[in-house]
Amino acid sequence: MGQKTHPYGFRLGIVKPWRSRYYARHNFPELLKEDELIRKYLKTRLSHAAIADVHIERKPGKVTVTVHTGRPGVVIGKRGAEVDKLRDELAQLTGKESASTSRRSSAPSSTRSWWVTASRISSRSASRSAAP
Repeated sequence: MGQKTHPYGFRLGIVKPWRSRYYARHNFPELLKEDELIRKYLKTRLSHAAIADVHIERKPGKVTVTVHTGRPGVVIGKRGAEVDKLRDELAQLTGKESASTSRRSSAPSSTRSWWVTASRISSRSASRSAAP
């Protein structure tokens, strides 16, 4: 019998992107645990929003979380109130400034996505980001 390869790991970097984008040297284990904590928190907090995927991007002192969802109206809320509350909760959870965006997926497992203007994130400085 041949060795079995996980389908996501087999396509990682070729067809599928990394779920987390940042560069870490000595604090990689802490950041990995924090990523898992953020993902678990969002899956439980937004369990009714049909979350397909959560992408995390880190810059020095800032965490950007992109939620791929089938129901962006549930994540955004009235006039963006839920997004602001979620941003505050993530900042409290991580202890860093956080920004959150929401992308609409046509189906939770679909790869096609459209931007939903939940919040604009301006990148002031270009930082080096690489896969962990």
